[in-house]
Amino acid sequence: MDVVPVTSLAAWTEPPFSGVIKDGYVWGRGAQDVKVTVFALLEAVTALLEQRFAPKRTLYLAFGHDEEVGGGRGAKAIAAMLEARGVQLEFVLDEGGPLLVDGLRPFVKSTAVALVGTAEKGYVSVDVILEGKGGHSSLPPVDGSMALSRLSRLLTAIDGSLPPAKIVSPTLEFLQGVGHASDNPVIKWVLSRCHTWPLNQLLARFLASQPGEVASAVRTTIAATAVTTHPSAGNVIPSLASAHFNFRYLPGEEEDFAQRYLQAFLKGDGKHGKSSLQVHERFEMASAVTPVNSTAFALVRQAILETLAKDRAVAVVPFLLTGGTDSKHYQALCGGRTLRFAPVAMNRTAGDLKRVHGIDERVSTEAFLDAIRFFTRFLSLALA
Repeated sequence: MDVVPVTSLAAWTEPPFSGVIKDGYVWGRGAQDVKVTVFALLEAVTALLEQRFAPKRTLYLAFGHDEEVGGGRGAKAIAAMLEARGVQLEFVLDEGGPLLVDGLRPFVKSTAVALVGTAEKGYVSVDVILEGKGGHSSLPPVDGSMALSRLSRLLTAIDGSLPPAKIVSPTLEFLQGVGHASDNPVIKWVLSRCHTWPLNQLLARFLASQPGEVASAVRTTIAATAVTTHPSAGNVIPSLASAHFNFRYLPGEEEDFAQRYLQAFLKGDGKHGKSSLQVHERFEMASAVTPVNSTAFALVRQAILETLAKDRAVAVVPFLLTGGTDSKHYQALCGGRTLRFAPVAMNRTAGDLKRVHGIDERVSTEAFLDAIRFFTRFLSLALA
């Protein structure tokens, strides 16, 4: 199973590839993302086999080795093989949201929140290539025609005019679920009406002004992830400058949104030189939204409440996954019926989420055992 790299071995409390069990935790890269679910699922299947459980329908366990880089040679190949065999899936359960034992502060404080992804954003990457006046660095043009000047104006303009904020499904159902579980009567009242105008627009604008993890749920995002120039030399003004933009599409976004969005900024700068766009081969529209009244959601919800609630109240809330999972490759096989949930308890207030892809990634042994219990119960329900 692939994991993201470790940039500094010395920064870790325990060696990141040791799998040390210490102080009630399993330490190591991938402990949270997402080897814990792989091992918990295999333990659950082993337990059911030992109990001589007889499934009434077929279960496929699919583990890709390259999920962190898109799953092109893992899940995509597995899905193609299943399609060639004529396999049709009732639904898919993949990695996704955790169980937040401390709730979702400040909205939910006294209730744990299980985040079940009912959709995930799309993924689109576009290169913008801009031409400009080159030459010797001792004689720079003063009319703003340098390629890097054009590129800097583009970046500044984008930062000042981000895609519009809007509340779409499943963020709508997420807000309603959070409102239902909230301890605050004002929040409960507001979120119960988040589907009504003009409250939905006001709420979308407010959420868009919050930190990234909140803002990304209400808009298609754009991030500049790389800048290059040609030629590249200390005393030469480059005649070409390019930037790599990564878009994450909301469900329902039109396919050519990225190109139209970028072209709108480039039109006003055409007098300084030519520009072009290049869309990368990896292009994924946002997934379909799995309804909360589906059989799949009901099964996951029942298994959560029966195995993870324990001595605490748990609210099962749908949400939009802003990252990507391998489940995107199986959409044609299951009619888009996909849920994304990692049955692992995490404490957001204590910084557990920051350990994912970060330093000192770890999972508690208690959370690991609970994950096994969840999968054991979920499979017994789904395969009965």
